[in-house]
Amino acid sequence: MAKGYSLHIGLNFIDPQHYAGWDGRLIACEADAKDMELISRSLNYNNTSTLLTANATINNVATEIKKAATDLENGDIFFLTFSGHGGTSTDLNHDELDTHDETWCLYDGQVLDDELFELWSLFKEGVRIIILSDSCYSGTVSRARHYGLDTDTNIDTVNNIRYKFMPLEIAKRTYKNNINFYTNKVKHVIKNKNSIELKCSVKLISGCQDNQTSADGDINGYFTAKLLEVWNEGKFRGNYKDFYEKLKSIMPPTQTPNYYNIGITNTEFDNQKPFTIQDIIIPVRTLYVEDPIFPSSRSNVTDVIIEQIKREIEKTLEPLAQGNEGYVRCENLELNGTNLKARVLIRHKHKSNGITIYAAKTWVDIDTDVMNPDPEDLKVCINSPIGNICITLADLIKLIATLLL
Repeated sequence: MAKGYSLHIGLNFIDPQHYAGWDGRLIACEADAKDMELISRSLNYNNTSTLLTANATINNVATEIKKAATDLENGDIFFLTFSGHGGTSTDLNHDELDTHDETWCLYDGQVLDDELFELWSLFKEGVRIIILSDSCYSGTVSRARHYGLDTDTNIDTVNNIRYKFMPLEIAKRTYKNNINFYTNKVKHVIKNKNSIELKCSVKLISGCQDNQTSADGDINGYFTAKLLEVWNEGKFRGNYKDFYEKLKSIMPPTQTPNYYNIGITNTEFDNQKPFTIQDIIIPVRTLYVEDPIFPSSRSNVTDVIIEQIKREIEKTLEPLAQGNEGYVRCENLELNGTNLKARVLIRHKHKSNGITIYAAKTWVDIDTDVMNPDPEDLKVCINSPIGNICITLADLIKLIATLLL
């Protein structure tokens, strides 16, 4: 059974002792991390950690990531989110076209994109990593003047908007004040660069393009707020690319989210519903009614989805229970991957001249692959007290397929 680990990082301020007297005050980053944590918990992640502000240190973040790399195996997922300032550091290993390494500003110092890449290399083959970064990266900080921002505060003084990047002047002073610290970081990266190879699959959805800025907010960062809107408490249906395209469609051209993949290509990962441990979520408990004719087995979707599918089946087959008191009840439901088996009881109950007449029970069996149904499976007919009645299941099967995406 696949496992899910998650780590959610949010910094409302950083240590001014490291960042040349600048604390990078923001408002909503801790709230962003807590909201991302709620998504993980709603998806039944096995291990969820949250590091806020002063606890979001270089060592703590690395420790949590390394723990996930040690524990997770082929088929498992690591869900990492960051909300805070993006920064820049001089590119001493010459792997960046703009001569700067992109960074996350953690509480006690910046972590380089090269260091993060090295951490991803610790994960085993077949592990999936999804990263959400509500921050700005190096392309944005060098454009502070273009946006009319104060280069010492990153604030749009006209519109009173705080942006999530380290101002250029602060970045220069921070590097100068901590030159040995950052030089040693890069020396380590250079030493290990040729031996680093990714065996896992990594997806990144970030808050903006490298030539744009990510805005903070009063409740959530702008990117996180829109992401939560698209996620819609888990009601979103589609894969990662669908999610990104929907997110991009509701964000302004001045802040366009970025999406890219590194590491091993994993088409199953590509086609899964975002953030889920499996494409079909791991069960909370088995839900079925024992029937010797139709033996049940452990379901591999949540009770909520099982109950929803049952209700949709009953609603679709309701016309088969002709009569003013007839009813339909889905007695059994079994889902193995995308194969659906259901046993439905149809009971006809009529009143005539004050006398209740019960018809015999009729059982309808549904057995089909909802992703590739046989045309013969898309029609159900029964002989009711008022004649032969047929129902098409095409729309029902399409709906169930959507629920399982």
